[in-house]
Amino acid sequence: MESKSRLCVVVDGYSTGRFLPSELKKHGVDCVHLQTTKDIPQFFKPSFHPNNFIDNIIHDGDVEKTLSKLSKFDIAFVIPGCDLGIELADILSEKLGLPSNGTQYSRARRNKFEMGEALRDFGVRAVNQIKSANLEEILSWVKELGEWPVVLKPVSSVCSDNVIFCENEDDVISAFERIIDSKNTLGTINTEVLAQEFLSGTEYIVNTVSLEGQHYICDIWRYQKRKMPGYSKIYDFIEALPFDDRFQNEFGNYIKQVLDALRIQFGACHSEIMMTKNGPVLVEVNARLMGVIIPEVVSKGMQSNHVELTVKSYVEPDNFINIIKKSLSLQKNILIVILISEVEGKIQSVSQMDLIRKLTSFCDMRLSIKKDGPIKKTVDLTSSPGYIFLVHENPEIIEQDYQTIRELEKKGLYDVISTVNV
Repeated sequence: MESKSRLCVVVDGYSTGRFLPSELKKHGVDCVHLQTTKDIPQFFKPSFHPNNFIDNIIHDGDVEKTLSKLSKFDIAFVIPGCDLGIELADILSEKLGLPSNGTQYSRARRNKFEMGEALRDFGVRAVNQIKSANLEEILSWVKELGEWPVVLKPVSSVCSDNVIFCENEDDVISAFERIIDSKNTLGTINTEVLAQEFLSGTEYIVNTVSLEGQHYICDIWRYQKRKMPGYSKIYDFIEALPFDDRFQNEFGNYIKQVLDALRIQFGACHSEIMMTKNGPVLVEVNARLMGVIIPEVVSKGMQSNHVELTVKSYVEPDNFINIIKKSLSLQKNILIVILISEVEGKIQSVSQMDLIRKLTSFCDMRLSIKKDGPIKKTVDLTSSPGYIFLVHENPEIIEQDYQTIRELEKKGLYDVISTVNV
């Protein structure tokens, strides 16, 4: 009989989930990849590295058939690599009796409307909202709310996909028509539209890792966004914040209540929270790793990173308990600059990116553009040309380098032909 190898199943190992196999390998754990869709959505294709897995199994919707295919392995953990894999990871881990967040609240961990309602039912402050496939129903709710702006978005999607700020009824009608029946970033059709009150304040990221219901805040980031007419606010940069008492106190109790409300017991979570004048309010929680990050870059500024800590929570639970007794510290400043293009067309050259590599605080970059490939006007994360990672002890140097990047963009960082100025 063929001997079984103890391993981890990574469900849809895209985005930051692509780093799980190498981190698990450090602990002697191999990975099998489980693909929930016949075709990988275009947005995730570049981040899929099949050679990092010992096998790739495509799930056709039949859970029992998939379990049968997995039965030859001694499975220790089932971990979602990105949003697409969260619900199937819950199903399989529950059926196999492995560490699991369970299926009872699985949908609420993906569906943004049900997410908010689960918080409300648990007594946790949540955003005012409605979801509907009927425009008149949404317009009636907006009128009753009596506040502008309001936000319309898909019920389930990622990367600020079609998150639209509406200043009047005409905006609401236009946004509704753009979202309904369209295909979202995850490759599914938007059969309903979510409308929410506008949350005024500063938006933060709180990344956590949970083990048997104990929640550890491993890093906190602040968003800076720009308003784009007719679109959402696009990302400008993401800044790592120090682990001081103020942030721990402001976010700590609230985010732990959120995770408890959604019955999150194990693994990584990436939560976005708006700090309003009345306190924190959840924008959304994602039961997976933070996107955008490169683990080794984060570790240059902190002692660890979201991927490493998530893996340790599964493979070294006793050691992880000791880790969560003390907070990480921000030893170097980290700024993730989201590149923004105001032109679209065909890339003639990416050689000017070498100017960015020479910056004092430059650490790494990830580009979604290449020579002879297309470039789009940036309206959300999916249409950004890429990310620049700046790390340095001196925040003034990071600020100077950030300003240099934006000046280079204004002067023509993207060497584009057949451009369309928008």
